[in-house]
Amino acid sequence: MVVAQTVAAVQAACSDLQAGMMCATADSVDVRASDGSLLTPAPLLPLEGIAQITAAPLSVNEGQWGLGVLRVPAIGTEAPLTAVLFGGATLVNEPGQPTAPSCSAVSLGTVNVRSEPNTESAILGQLNQGESAPITARLPDSSWWRILWRGEPAWVFAQLAPADCDPGTMLVFDPETQELSGGIPAPDFQNVRLVSDFDAPLCGDTPRGGLLLQAAGPEASWRVNDALLTLTGTVLLQAGTEDVLAIHVLEGSAVVRVGEVTRTGQAGQLLRVPLTGGTPAGVPGPALDAVLPDAATAPLTLLPRPVTPLVVNTPAVPPPDGADAACSLLPQRVVAPSDGQGGRIRVMAAADQTLRISASASVDINRLVWEMPDGSTAVIAEAAGAALAADVMATVDGVYTIEAQGVPAGTVVHFGVTCDLPRPAPLPPMQSCNQLLLDWEGVTGNSVRFSAPLGAQISIEAEHSLPGDGPARTLEVTTEDGQVVGQTAFRTFRDRQSAGPLDLLVPQDGTYVIHWDGDPFNQVDIAAICLMPELNTAP
Repeated sequence: MVVAQTVAAVQAACSDLQAGMMCATADSVDVRASDGSLLTPAPLLPLEGIAQITAAPLSVNEGQWGLGVLRVPAIGTEAPLTAVLFGGATLVNEPGQPTAPSCSAVSLGTVNVRSEPNTESAILGQLNQGESAPITARLPDSSWWRILWRGEPAWVFAQLAPADCDPGTMLVFDPETQELSGGIPAPDFQNVRLVSDFDAPLCGDTPRGGLLLQAAGPEASWRVNDALLTLTGTVLLQAGTEDVLAIHVLEGSAVVRVGEVTRTGQAGQLLRVPLTGGTPAGVPGPALDAVLPDAATAPLTLLPRPVTPLVVNTPAVPPPDGADAACSLLPQRVVAPSDGQGGRIRVMAAADQTLRISASASVDINRLVWEMPDGSTAVIAEAAGAALAADVMATVDGVYTIEAQGVPAGTVVHFGVTCDLPRPAPLPPMQSCNQLLLDWEGVTGNSVRFSAPLGAQISIEAEHSLPGDGPARTLEVTTEDGQVVGQTAFRTFRDRQSAGPLDLLVPQDGTYVIHWDGDPFNQVDIAAICLMPELNTAP
């Protein structure tokens, strides 16, 4: 009754909501300004200047359920997104990256394009009279423009290639710190952090806290919890600080990107990003054919475009062998017993499943212990804190026990278990420079290792098919402790990428790592010629 009444009240009050505004029920939504002061929706408020919005969880006694509707700015399109924040969820405005208008440098004659903003640096090419190049930034004194030249940053002297826009709106590049400033500040609530009441128990038809997000046009992007989300329809977002960002795709499709790895989900699927401290702790997991029960009971009627509630697709079979939960996304709440043991939960998992485990409480947890079906144990997180998290892999099919140790009897411990996280493949066997040709074919993961003596000359080349997500950018060679001894860039040719030859002289006897970025599931072919010192000695 409380939920239905709140939805009806907000629907009536927010019918004229415009872009850059929010609308909410004043008594159950806490709105804070940047200075921490409380703002009262009446019922409308501009988003500018708001630092945080919290929708209260359901309180039947007080007749309250927090609910607010926002028209938030999208990235890359003028049409705003509609966001519905509800029931035990907080949305925090985070500083976004400044942007700049489209600017070009137009050459007055033949102008040198240089690698650095000075006349002593290398000449990369020339702009002929009337030719233009897009400007990406300027020096603080506007004496040089940084341009995009054949896909790479370069510089031209500003007096010889004036800009076709106001330099005051450009991004400013500091050559000492290598940092950007200036430009046009990102609008409020284009980059946010979401924390929802993800571990609350289900209460009838009342959804747990979350955020509905719907695109107005064919495609729109938004940044949430440091992940870039691009959608063509409607999603439900839920995020536990130490658990996972869950993206339930209700209609259309959604793409989530963290770093250089992207995952795509269609209607009826679930995308997941593991979180630590509210920010990504790894790459997004593959889409699952599942939607949590909250998706069917969320306040969909407040969205501009009607959405048909999805049929919930969650396992109906109880976990076997007395486990508290199957390997799933659903959080669990456990009370620590009085027998001296900490809060414990038993999870059914299959061999080779990767799990992200989190535990939080109102007091410090000393450690997380992982007990295997055979009774052997391992400490997987040991650093006293109110929230701990760790990644583990099940070795056999069976019931595993997770224990949060060091909490007093009666303490409520919240456990989160996220399964099937993507993981890099094991390192291929290390090769040695006593072979003239080092060869790794079809490697998955992000690195291979080799041993080499002082003075050996190495020439490395790599090639792989261009993936739909996560193309590689750099190939580098490091020592085992991470010191870079050589680096080169990947180049793209149609549907292939290649890097090298990367030539280097081995600085000391030891083991070295060839590392590349990009999608760790994409196969890479690597070949290296290794000339031993004695082979290079002149007669």
